[in-house]
Amino acid sequence: MKSISKKIIVGTVAASLVLGSGVVGLLHSTAFANTVGTSTPLMTTSQVTNTENDKEVAGSAEQQDQDQEVADDVEQANLQKQATITKEQSAAIAIGQVQGNVKDVQLEDENGVVVYNVQIQDSKGLLFEVKVDAKTGKITKQEQDNAEQNGQDDTETNDD
Repeated sequence: MKSISKKIIVGTVAASLVLGSGVVGLLHSTAFANTVGTSTPLMTTSQVTNTENDKEVAGSAEQQDQDQEVADDVEQANLQKQATITKEQSAAIAIGQVQGNVKDVQLEDENGVVVYNVQIQDSKGLLFEVKVDAKTGKITKQEQDNAEQNGQDDTETNDD
């Protein structure tokens, strides 16, 4: 029994020395490399972690942008499914209300109602915003977009 105990103790001590010297050897080689001066600087664990964190932060910002674009695309697709008239039809309806050139048409959700927001510039250069219900084709709102810039009061027509 004594013989087995001695073998276990000797084995344990030997393993401790081998493992301990491995750690000491690693520390020694790192210290030696730092004192001799290598051509490539050594990075500490915190520097490696910070670099990885920086990459993760940059990656997450890019991911958020991509997620936002996907969300916008999905939202537009859902709105388009609910619309029964086209952008062109909504522009024609809006021009019937306000004579001018169509500058932009956007499909939007306004208070739960899917509308086309049609921007029209008239012959005087005034910009109007006409909201056309995307399901019925009915004009729900009309307002002069740049009235404040010209020192005028907002002219708004709401057909609700």
